[in-house]
Amino acid sequence: MKENTNPSELETQYRDMASDVTHEREAQEWIEGLIADVSTEGKA
Repeated sequence: MKENTNPSELETQYRDMASDVTHEREAQEWIEGLIADVSTEGKA
């Protein structure tokens, strides 16, 4: 993402990122991994 992006460009960039199905799937898997890590934290 460019520095000093105006709001309309930012919206377009977010829309483009959201339409990237592979990236969105990888992000979802990463988030779910974090949730799993936190849910088992401190349990031994």
